[in-house]
Amino acid sequence: SLLRAMEHHNILKMHAVYETKNAIYLITDLLEGGNLLERINTCKGLTPWEIKQVMLGVAEGLAHMHGMG
Repeated sequence: SLLRAMEHHNILKMHAVYETKNAIYLITDLLEGGNLLERINTCKGLTPWEIKQVMLGVAEGLAHMHGMG
């Protein structure tokens, strides 16, 4: 799958997919530190510099995926 071929520091690495009769299991890297929404709610927002860093990471990941076709 395309996600398994992705190698980029801003893209979650998927290692395997297992499917049973009742469920689908995605084996990915462990990401720690919470999610962006939790961070925003805990800190009552983000600074302009933090927003820039988040958006830069998203743009880099999307550019990498787009470059792979």
